[in-house]
Amino acid sequence: MKHLTAFSFTLILSLGLFLPGCETFCGKCYCNNYEAQSLPLNESFQMKYGELYCNPEHRITLSFDSFHEGRCPIGVYCIWGGLAQVGFSLESKKEGNTEFILNTGDGIQTDTTIHGLRFELIALDPYPKAEVEYPQEVYTATVLISE
Repeated sequence: MKHLTAFSFTLILSLGLFLPGCETFCGKCYCNNYEAQSLPLNESFQMKYGELYCNPEHRITLSFDSFHEGRCPIGVYCIWGGLAQVGFSLESKKEGNTEFILNTGDGIQTDTTIHGLRFELIALDPYPKAEVEYPQEVYTATVLISE
C-alpha cells in the first residue's frame, strides 16, 4: 500500500509540474487558452471586426477592434478619396501588448513591423456607399502578416 501511495504522489507531482508548462513543450497549447480563430502567417486573410485570432508558433493574438471610416462613399463626389484607419491589438507572450493603427490610403502607414513580424492592411470592407450605414460587425479587414 505504501508503494501505491508513493507512486500516486509521484504521479500527481509530475502532472502538476508538466501540465502548467505545456506551452513550453507544445506551442499549439498557447492558443488553447483563447477562444480564437487561426492567425495565418505569410498569406492574406480576412479578420472580422471584434474577433480574436491566435498564432501558436509566435505565441501572439491579434484583434481588429476599432476603425474610423473616412473614405469617399460611392455615389458622392469628393476632391480626395479619403482613407480608413483600422485599429489592432497585438498581444505577445514575450513582448506584451501593443496597439497600432494601419490605414487604407496609399503613402500613409499601411504597414508596420512589430516584434519581427510585418503587418500590412490590404483592405477594409465593405466600402462605404452614400446614405448607407453598416453595423460594425459586418466589417472585415484583409491583412497580411509576414515573417
